Amino acid sequence: MMIPSEGSGEIERGSQNAFWDNGNGASLYSIDRYATIKRASEKYENRLDDMVDDVTNKVWVTPSEITFSSLTADEAFIACGTWIKYGCGMLARYQEYVIFFNTIIDEEMTYSDFEKIAIYLDEQITSRLYP
Repeated sequence: MMIPSEGSGEIERGSQNAFWDNGNGASLYSIDRYATIKRASEKYENRLDDMVDDVTNKVWVTPSEITFSSLTADEAFIACGTWIKYGCGMLARYQEYVIFFNTIIDEEMTYSDFEKIAIYLDEQITSRLYP
């Protein structure tokens, strides 16, 4: 993780992008650590704005194909909608950490693929914070 010189108050942050189909498919993963749980919760609330349809301004919804719900996240929202292209996102707060995973849904990244990644991310952070 890198320590940002300027950011949104994170004390640590990291991110990773992945692309497929000549850049037509894309995923973004970020994890931010804040000095306090209160600050992380505030930033979680701010990141919910990233899960709003860019045309209708309606909050994304969780399709019936996605059933995963974290048992360990303090706050979590998993839903799908349009943000440039149709995709799904997972926003979760675990103590002072906020993670965001957003991906385009297409033939190469299905709802099932997205859900498997969401479960994996949840398991990884849970195993580190609650060994």
